[in-house]
Amino acid sequence: MPGPSTSTRCATSSPPSALARTRAADPPRTAKVSVVERGVDEVFSAAGPVVGSASADGVTVEVGIGGRLRSVKLTPQALRYGAAALAETVVATAAKATAKANQRAQQLYTQALGRRGERVAEGLGLSYDPKLLEADDDFDRDWTRG
Repeated sequence: MPGPSTSTRCATSSPPSALARTRAADPPRTAKVSVVERGVDEVFSAAGPVVGSASADGVTVEVGIGGRLRSVKLTPQALRYGAAALAETVVATAAKATAKANQRAQQLYTQALGRRGERVAEGLGLSYDPKLLEADDDFDRDWTRG
């Protein structure tokens, strides 16, 4: 007998997905969707992993599409300036890496979908601040901190 915090449910089939309903209602449109899906899959498969990497002040961050953290590397230099500075540097560096990954994803969507690609990527939450892609202004600070 289930306890008060346990619930039991009968197994039922899940409702059809929106894509399944669309396919049933409009086969010609479904064929177009399938072609688009294949095109996007082909472009992303050919490109390999889409990652962004950035470095500043002894911190290197690598992220996947959307900013999913893949790795953080710290040098002894990164630890010299205290926890607050390190945290700020990691966050700023991750933002730059995310901008690079998201820019690459938008390029791939545009390659697969044409002009609609950028809008699709932004709809998926893959927008970015182009200012983060400008020349690395951390070079002088990194070099002088040695």
